[in-house]
Amino acid sequence: MKNKKKLLIATDSFLPRWDGIARFLFETIPSLAEKYEVTVVAPAFRGRAPSFPGVSIVRIPSMKVSFGDYSPPKARSKKIRSLVNWSDLVFAQSIVPTLGGLAIYYGHKLGKPVVKFTHSIDWKLVSEAVKRGKKPSEKIAKSLTRFYNNRCDLIIYPSENAAREFRKIGVTTYYKVVSLGVDTDKFRPAKSKSEAKKKIGIKPGKTVVGFCGRIGREKDIPTLLRAFRSLQRQDTELLIVGQGVHELEKLLIKQKNVVFRGSQNNVLPFFRAMDIYVLPSLTETSSLSTMEAMSCGIPVICTPVGKMKDYIKDMKNGMFFPAK
Repeated sequence: MKNKKKLLIATDSFLPRWDGIARFLFETIPSLAEKYEVTVVAPAFRGRAPSFPGVSIVRIPSMKVSFGDYSPPKARSKKIRSLVNWSDLVFAQSIVPTLGGLAIYYGHKLGKPVVKFTHSIDWKLVSEAVKRGKKPSEKIAKSLTRFYNNRCDLIIYPSENAAREFRKIGVTTYYKVVSLGVDTDKFRPAKSKSEAKKKIGIKPGKTVVGFCGRIGREKDIPTLLRAFRSLQRQDTELLIVGQGVHELEKLLIKQKNVVFRGSQNNVLPFFRAMDIYVLPSLTETSSLSTMEAMSCGIPVICTPVGKMKDYIKDMKNGMFFPAK
């Protein structure tokens, strides 16, 4: 432990609230802990706190206000500054609303190396996630993106396309492209599709159209529901795995032939039960869930956003439909 560098991971998304960032950290923290003395500062979402061998987790209480399904962590500036001062390296996963941005700010101010992984096109995510004030929200998000990203020493992008998006708005920080991948030994096709469906309580004879991810407005779940209803087939069910905006969850619960399973710690059994995977997102960077579905041998139908335009070839290994 004495010979290990001290790594502070600052994130505004973490377990037990599952989303793309939480999935990324769940997979990468064990490996990072082998090389670094790791401390994670993250929001204290409701539910059982996660644990990783040899990793310290500092949970910051959330505010009482909520935005959709998200309650931001409180801005504990003194605590974040203290953690940054302790560290040898800061690894930020977000810039807003509080923890990632504060860690970047104090890392820059205290002369600590700051690395940020880009999980989303922040201004697009914000503008699609809000009901009102999309243009001013996008403008503010772009300004914050420039401010924080230009105070990092290295930005990691999942694709060249994502890097170009950030360069266009004035982010000039040195960067590297590191593509996300999937554990193909874990995400493998089901030996028996019928048995896979039985395991999650779906009749083997049903055709299962599936989605796995956060139920956010930017995921455009209503479009998926409209497309599913237009099929008018009693032998087909729509399987939704994830949690998010409560009004969208209520909409799913009321639908005929829709199986809504909420957040799951292990998504593999649900992927294996699917016959078709659909991602109707309005914005993405890589879409780990789409890659996991493909690794499980599931045909995918997606919007042509983010890196999906690179790894999906329309009508060859998947299909595209236009985003709303």
